[in-house]
Amino acid sequence: HIKQGCWTPVAIDIATRGVGFQGSVELTSPDSNGVPATSILGNVAIPPDSQSTVHGFYHESSSANLSILLRDQQGKRILSYDLLSANKTPPRGVPVNAFLVFGIGAPAGLSLIGDESAESDPNLTNNLNNFPVLTSRIDDLPTEWFGYEGAEAIVLATDDQITLDSLDAARMEAMATWVKRGGHLVISVGNRWQTVKESPLGKLLPAEIVGSKSVGRLSPEFRALESLGGQKSLLEVTGDGMLVAELGSIQGWTLPESPGGKREGALVIRGVQGFGTVTLLAFDVNAPPFRDWKDKKQFWSSLLDLSKPSKENNNIVWSGGLPISPDVAAWIDELLQSFPSVTVVPFSWVALLILGYILLIGPIDYFFLKRFIGKLEWTWITFPILVALVSVGAYMAAYRLKGDKLLINRFEMVDIDQTSQSLRGQSFFSIFTPEINRYTVTTEPSLGADGSWADLTGSRASLDRISSGCGRLASWESGSTRIATNVLGGAGYSYSTPDPTTVVDAPIPVWSVMSFRSQWLAQAKQVIEPNLAVGTINDSTALVGSLTNRLGVPIEDAFLIYSDYAYELGTLAVD
Repeated sequence: HIKQGCWTPVAIDIATRGVGFQGSVELTSPDSNGVPATSILGNVAIPPDSQSTVHGFYHESSSANLSILLRDQQGKRILSYDLLSANKTPPRGVPVNAFLVFGIGAPAGLSLIGDESAESDPNLTNNLNNFPVLTSRIDDLPTEWFGYEGAEAIVLATDDQITLDSLDAARMEAMATWVKRGGHLVISVGNRWQTVKESPLGKLLPAEIVGSKSVGRLSPEFRALESLGGQKSLLEVTGDGMLVAELGSIQGWTLPESPGGKREGALVIRGVQGFGTVTLLAFDVNAPPFRDWKDKKQFWSSLLDLSKPSKENNNIVWSGGLPISPDVAAWIDELLQSFPSVTVVPFSWVALLILGYILLIGPIDYFFLKRFIGKLEWTWITFPILVALVSVGAYMAAYRLKGDKLLINRFEMVDIDQTSQSLRGQSFFSIFTPEINRYTVTTEPSLGADGSWADLTGSRASLDRISSGCGRLASWESGSTRIATNVLGGAGYSYSTPDPTTVVDAPIPVWSVMSFRSQWLAQAKQVIEPNLAVGTINDSTALVGSLTNRLGVPIEDAFLIYSDYAYELGTLAVD
């Protein structure tokens, strides 16, 4: 399952016969303008008479087609493979605004949340539908955080020891980074609680697991679970009860919320991890009684906060897993496309000039030759002269109006989590070029850091062209890039690997705009340092103290929101 415009993980099985292979693997898919976008996997080595699986990512934008090219160390073409040409069924495209859920370890009942209307119409692209993707193969999971870009939630069942043993450190780190950027991870923990506790997953849990116990039918925990399932049917518990993980030091909140905030004995705990959330299910979803429960579908729908298609959420676009309203999206689009020093000629003027050009080379040229020259055959001389003069005039006028300078617009969205000292950023920027050329674009965020991007500990970043789909706005494609590739030799552009922080040789036509987006997550020092306390001013309770801005740039029009009040701070200068 793939989402248009998202980074998609791919696995390529390569078999060698007689000789080995050393070189690179190129993954190419057309973007929304039909321009080839390539990701290159370097340093691939496979011994003779063997088979190996190479994992990579490609940026799916306009179709499910994927071309694979193998080159040796000298750059010689060894083998090419095209998904559609080979008559292979392409991966299923998921609607841009669908709710995509990854299920690891085949959690019981998760497959039921798929929307029936979407299943019956694979070409459906305008409704908000639920798409669960279940896998028991850990090798299918991405090893980089941006490989989960299309997912809104990940559900991990830990009852299978093989699944836990296969979940290596790279994939755990990738999921952890995805969560800290705003993802939602659901972990089911029961009989293998000790293994989970000692793994890197234990650091993400919103509660400490201290043991296990059995609970019976009359315990209040079951009533809470049944309320999440709509209370249409009961959990059928045997005489031995239900094995659950015993929790201590709970940092999150219970689901559903307990009266008076009581958290003892809760089986569903949700907590914050960076900018995302982690939900702990203190029982095995693949074991009875949950496995045999009739209300599993409603439970997952409630837990994941799924909603039915509506006209309102059909219009929502997504950026880095976060919803953006159409009004905000249109504002960002206008911001990126607007260059004050570039004059845009109204269409009415263009139409008028075209009409004048037609009159000039037609009736006016005929009238001039017949009235003043008397030789209509001279049109073989006057016609090319008029065409040349008009072309030169249009070229000079365009340069005067649009300029001859390379221009860049940039818009930054930065979220700051004071607790974990994390920064989450998205950089939207566009390039206006006065010439047909290729550009290499890279990103190195440094907000809140004294130094370069490399100084930000735990930093992760990715960069891609803005295109229709997954976190992009449909109108963010301007200029005819297809024409540019023909002028510049027909080649597309490529992404750096393994982290796509650079777009290499992106073709941009003359006087056109190409837009990009960079996502990044980093841990840095406390960028807004608070020194606040609750005090009394004029016999009223208020905040007293100071805020120190260590972000590196001034913060204008700042407000501090506390309790029921909003304090206007004005501009926070750089300390």
